[in-house]
Amino acid sequence: MRSILLAVALLLIPASAQAADGQCRIGSMWVMPNSDGIATLTAPSGKRCGVMGQLQTGGGSNFRGVTIKTQPANGKATSSGTRVFYQSKPGYRGSDSFIFVIQGEHRGQPATGTVKVSITVE
Repeated sequence: MRSILLAVALLLIPASAQAADGQCRIGSMWVMPNSDGIATLTAPSGKRCGVMGQLQTGGGSNFRGVTIKTQPANGKATSSGTRVFYQSKPGYRGSDSFIFVIQGEHRGQPATGTVKVSITVE
């Protein structure tokens, strides 16, 4: 049986005004269909940052949407359409994390990717 080895590339690109001004530093990551991925974000305290602004797919994958699976302990994660946002509690500094799920298709079959975002709040 042939396994699916083609990756879905997520480019975590700024999706808010704060990010566009360079206040949020966003890493990049890869996630395989039906598997887990990891992303990193450095965010200013109390400011809203776009975590996922653009998705690139390859190898027969199609992206349909995202949902927040777990909320961060020291802030809030939200999604709007295909975008994901994070905002810490005002004044909080330290580590935070949350998980979101990407829904789509890979070669005509339903596929998901779970992404854990590790955040440093400054």
